[in-house]
Amino acid sequence: MSLVRVDDISIEFGDNPLLTHADLGIEAEERIGLIGNNGVGKSTPLKILLGMIEPDRGSVKLDTNLETGYFDQLQRELDQLPSLVETLEREIAELQSVVSHAGFYDQPYEQSQTILLTTGGQTVRFG
Repeated sequence: MSLVRVDDISIEFGDNPLLTHADLGIEAEERIGLIGNNGVGKSTPLKILLGMIEPDRGSVKLDTNLETGYFDQLQRELDQLPSLVETLEREIAELQSVVSHAGFYDQPYEQSQTILLTTGGQTVRFG
């Protein structure tokens, strides 16, 4: 069975047909590429394959075990990512949790001391 099977799909934008009665099969280990000038519709067929856009006609079938991904060229998903400060705060909180779990805050010592000056047990717990 094909990883991807496209049968008789067509899509147009207004009076401009982008695909007309297109068929495509992609097998395991095959690689494809779309080449063309900016704005000619290279992303649209990929969006159809991913189910982000419905074709005007035809069908798209993906293997049930196929994992897909898509990098949005406009990077719209970046608006939903945490800020640098939020990311650093989360990482610092995780690091503090690790240090606390290792028992470092329970011992009277200088928190900025190097790992070489910790006890053997502290070093093992931290590593």
